[in-house]
Amino acid sequence: MSKIKTRYICSNCGATASGWMGKCPECGAWDTMTEEVIQAKGPAVAAREAAGDKSIPTLLSEISMETEMRVEVGDPELERVLGGGVVPGSVILMAGEPGAGKSTLLLQMAANQHLKMLYISGEESATQIKMRAHRLGIKGENCHILAETDLYKVISAITEIQAGIVIIDSIQTIYSP
Repeated sequence: MSKIKTRYICSNCGATASGWMGKCPECGAWDTMTEEVIQAKGPAVAAREAAGDKSIPTLLSEISMETEMRVEVGDPELERVLGGGVVPGSVILMAGEPGAGKSTLLLQMAANQHLKMLYISGEESATQIKMRAHRLGIKGENCHILAETDLYKVISAITEIQAGIVIIDSIQTIYSP
């Protein structure tokens, strides 16, 4: 969702200010500052426009059926469910009852030797994850493990590792207004 910003423009001289003022700081005219609402572009929109891509409405019948690039995750059944693999830049939510095997499936995906992975766990320690990996015969030579719930530390690790796939396993957030 785009962030909405407000600025104030002098109708006399065109000077701008971030907050309302009774008197224009440039020309000194009184009661000439008028509010203008600006909707900031999100990073994805800004990147698309910088690359020259513009979103325009297209008829469904005119859209090409060429396949998008997919990243193979090393599990044929999971790739089938995902339509051939993971679409770069996508977010996939895996949900299920406790004990259904979500964490085990994600750890098996992290065993893929062709991808640099970052597995972030908000519920289990790194030792618990290592024990599960050992039981499954997963070496995980390209898989970094981070047991953390602090969002700033998680973001820092994602930035530092620059993994091809980031798995976030059960980080719970608490909203407080």
